[in-house]
Amino acid sequence: SIQNNYLTLVGSKAENLFKLRRIGFNVPEGFCVTGIAYTEHLNTNKITDKLSVDLIKQKDAASEEKNQILSNIRLAIIQSQIPDTITEQIRIYYQKLKANYAAVRSSSAAEDLPGHSFAGLYDTFLNIDNFEKCLDATKRCWASLWTLRAYEYRQQYNFDHHQIKMSVIIQRQIE
Repeated sequence: SIQNNYLTLVGSKAENLFKLRRIGFNVPEGFCVTGIAYTEHLNTNKITDKLSVDLIKQKDAASEEKNQILSNIRLAIIQSQIPDTITEQIRIYYQKLKANYAAVRSSSAAEDLPGHSFAGLYDTFLNIDNFEKCLDATKRCWASLWTLRAYEYRQQYNFDHHQIKMSVIIQRQIE
């Protein structure tokens, strides 16, 4: 359905913020970097292939090795360059915000599914005061999918790690 496709693109936090704004609540202006951008970032930087190999290793790894594997995944996401087309789209919308400070917030489509809550597992970054920091915070939100807590929660409930996508909400930050 269109509803499910929309949720997959922006995640449940963004969808709920949109609903609140639509019915008249004073939700700060913002925009979403969709789950498609996350997937494109992984594919363009060949992280998807590395992820597949690392997830196989992860199954039989000791705790310290699991942490190292996940840390390497997060570093790969953070240290790689966001594809130019996505960077330009983020730049356009970031400039339109005209915010002194922005909040960069994770929004996963798997958050708050019936019987499951991913609340608090993913990262948020506040006081973002320039475009470069916004790009870095976006990658760090994506990378927060790969903390040990988030990984183990998905494992516990048999979520397919390859199907989880992360959207990012970039909003005008208010006091």
